[in-house]
Amino acid sequence: PRSTLFPYTTLFRSAGFKSVEGIVGGIRGVLEEGLGLKALSNITGQSVHDIVILRKAFEEAGMSADSLQTQLSMLQKSLGGVNELGEPTGKVFERLGLDIEQLKEMNATQQLDAIGKSLAGISNQAEKMNIVRTIFGRGGGEMLAFFANPRVLEEAAKEWGELANVMQKNVPVFAQLNIQIEKIKGKIAETFVGLTEKITAPLMQFLNFVRDKIDGLKLGERIGDMLSAGFEAAKANQLG
Repeated sequence: PRSTLFPYTTLFRSAGFKSVEGIVGGIRGVLEEGLGLKALSNITGQSVHDIVILRKAFEEAGMSADSLQTQLSMLQKSLGGVNELGEPTGKVFERLGLDIEQLKEMNATQQLDAIGKSLAGISNQAEKMNIVRTIFGRGGGEMLAFFANPRVLEEAAKEWGELANVMQKNVPVFAQLNIQIEKIKGKIAETFVGLTEKITAPLMQFLNFVRDKIDGLKLGERIGDMLSAGFEAAKANQLG
């Protein structure tokens, strides 16, 4: 019977709608992620593949993936010979046994891996802190969490390598799709602007008419009379 099945069919329809809504939201999330990865790739000069691995490695080290751009920027500046404070960085790379010119030939993943492995050979924590702050700036101390596990990049590449390959291959398409969706949203917004413009005058006339014709006080009194009559009738039926 309908009375028995109705709650369940409503539930199934609601669940189906939520599932579709979740799928659409998931697809939109992937497209937005693609756009962000493409932008970050353009800014840092790193491949989308490497950015995916680096972001995952940051997250697994307990750091915010959003800090990746800042840390890479600080690193590249230090590889230029001076850090954010204008201090020379050649000596600190020498302390790590690394050659700046060789590091410049590497991608960011290889650079961080080399720095991490060299840091692992230094036992003094204060010295480690000084090194990472010299390379990554005053806020670079958090990089110690990243370098605490010398294999963090290797493990991230093993766990997320397939995803990184897929994103590298498809990010240009994902980014373009997201741009097209935004353009369509803009066109829809323009449609409603045009529609609103056309109905503003007649809508205003109608609202003014309603305002002038309706006596709120009298209307309220009539509704009150009707409710009172209803209450009285209900009371009479109950007593009867």
